[in-house]
Amino acid sequence: MTTTPPSELALSCNFVKLAQECPDIQPLVRDLELRGRAATSKAWWEGAQTRDIPWPLLPTLPGNVPHPATRREPDAVEVLSWMRLTFSPVHGGVPPLLSLPNIHILRLSETTLSAESAAFFAEVFPGVHTLSINQCRVMSFAGLTALFQAFPRLRMLHLLAVEWLPRRPGGAVPDTACGSLANLTTLDLSRDICMEPLLDWLLKVSAHNTIRRLSCSIATRLNATAIRTFLKTSGSLLDHLSITLVESHDPTAILEATQLDLSACTGIQSLHIPCSRSRAEPSSRSLSWVLILLSKVPSPHLGEIRISIRPAELDRLNLEGLDVVLARNALSGLQSLTFDIDDTKAAPKFGVTRLEALLRQRVPTASAKGLVRLKSRY
Repeated sequence: MTTTPPSELALSCNFVKLAQECPDIQPLVRDLELRGRAATSKAWWEGAQTRDIPWPLLPTLPGNVPHPATRREPDAVEVLSWMRLTFSPVHGGVPPLLSLPNIHILRLSETTLSAESAAFFAEVFPGVHTLSINQCRVMSFAGLTALFQAFPRLRMLHLLAVEWLPRRPGGAVPDTACGSLANLTTLDLSRDICMEPLLDWLLKVSAHNTIRRLSCSIATRLNATAIRTFLKTSGSLLDHLSITLVESHDPTAILEATQLDLSACTGIQSLHIPCSRSRAEPSSRSLSWVLILLSKVPSPHLGEIRISIRPAELDRLNLEGLDVVLARNALSGLQSLTFDIDDTKAAPKFGVTRLEALLRQRVPTASAKGLVRLKSRY
């Protein structure tokens, strides 16, 4: 208990034992991760309908019955069965193995979900306001949206990687009741998310009326089109936008083909543009898409632009062109242009002094106005 705060403990063997021996700790847990393990690298709907799926991290069932290493039941049923055995009261008034009523942050990783498991999550974790989903599988898109709607206090939604089966004839249809996500203010979408159906559904439930912070990594034309529609519908409501096309094969072609721009973001106050790929690998691709995006930002409220980039990639960014774009009257309210320099994955080749001199030379107008900031992580 001295190295990990109770509010951040994962659902691990040591924690289960600790929680059983010291039940007073259970109401103190605020941040919980439920993690399963995928047993195959194939797409989850390929191959046999039933296969070996390891259990999540709890070691025993009530009565100290060991969890079997594998099961041969459908994934979603397996997860829900495990959840009920863990968090539901036992017959005869015996309390559940765990009771964590004050969970605020719920992280779901490498597991399979359904509409039924969503309802159970809502029952045992009623106070969740932040939901993170990573490498999860959902039996249907309706089951995924039901998971979002299961938490009425949901404010932040982080989708890192999730996949679902196509809807079958007669299958469940997502609930599109307006206001079902009335408290959602932050949406984070990675490149591994199929954004088109998700953003279309969010618009139908009017979530764009409350979302103030949007982060998205665009890798395909379909995702770019979906983001364009969402931005145009949100209009002046967005305060913060983080957008990147660095993971796409041809960012400029995507922008041209989809006509994605930031012209509708008239209320934006801060803009973040990551320019470094998630994998530390050399790239010769131009970063001209950064200037294309910035050239059509009309917001007089935009006070901060932050560009995350590695030193070796600065040569691929047209800094002189950036200086010209920033001098436009439409960005007269700009207070800072921050270069967030990350060289932690390679030996430093550029000292801070050299970088500052480079930026003064190549971004002279913004530098003269005192706008340029440099943050480095070595």
